[in-house]
Amino acid sequence: MFYHITGTEIGKLSSERRGFYNDCDRPRGFWFTEEFKWLEFLLNDGFFLSLNDCFWNNYFYEVDVSKCNLIFIDLSSIDEYNKFYLQYSKNDDKESNINWEKLMSDYDGFYCYNHENFDDKIKLEYSSPNIPNVFFHKSLNIDSGCIWNVEKLGIKKITTEVFKDRYFLEKRKSQMNYKKALLRGL
Repeated sequence: MFYHITGTEIGKLSSERRGFYNDCDRPRGFWFTEEFKWLEFLLNDGFFLSLNDCFWNNYFYEVDVSKCNLIFIDLSSIDEYNKFYLQYSKNDDKESNINWEKLMSDYDGFYCYNHENFDDKIKLEYSSPNIPNVFFHKSLNIDSGCIWNVEKLGIKKITTEVFKDRYFLEKRKSQMNYKKALLRGL
């Protein structure tokens, strides 16, 4: 399940926001993430002081990307990253040189996953000549995606209570699985 969390209620989605953020090599569009990754990032990063702060004055949306033509970029594999880079690089000397215009013409959006530890992997293999000098993933804090062709996107507003219930249910499942694994190991 993908989610979008925002402090502003969403009205009509529009592709007019296409373009790029000025402060980083990252496209503008509708950003989303898997499960509760954004919420946990905000908590762990100190953006919110408590879980209750996360639920106060925010809007929660389920995101349906099933009709979108997405490219999925697996950051756990240097080979997969290289394949993406070779297809969508601008071939210039900038630190980040993804040809977003080409990517936007080929796909409705992208989703990067297995974000954690990618920096460590690329540092280990950086001396290799087949590792590209491009780090657009650094502008992503977590596994996430962006859709610029929002006409194909489905969103459904959910209440804070429903989102909270799902979050706490998932937390309980994780804790139970952890306890089971511990018991198996004894």
